[in-house]
Amino acid sequence: MARKPSTASDASTASRRTVHRVRLTPKAVIDLDGIADYTRREHGDRQCAAYLDDLQDRFARLRELPVLERACDQVRRGLCSQKQGRHVIFYLHDGPGVLIVRVLHERMDAERHEFPKGDE
Repeated sequence: MARKPSTASDASTASRRTVHRVRLTPKAVIDLDGIADYTRREHGDRQCAAYLDDLQDRFARLRELPVLERACDQVRRGLCSQKQGRHVIFYLHDGPGVLIVRVLHERMDAERHEFPKGDE
């Protein structure tokens, strides 16, 4: 669900924001399902919905925040990451959009997890 800008300044920023195409690999979808299950069980439906909204907002803005981007070539060539809450979003630049490859908890060692090639 889209959030309404809270101020006139936010409204003008929101109107200038470019939403890029976001795709998720099946592994990323599984990661999000696990995040949702855990958050719902530990913190309730409202917090789960808010956290997933925050993740989706960040997905849409990954290309807008290159200063926050970290290269993860040690895991996979061309892989980038950005942190959101307690999770790290791993993604590839995909033309004008992004391909979300995995979404892992900040304490997880990315090098020990499978990172699919392409859209796998």
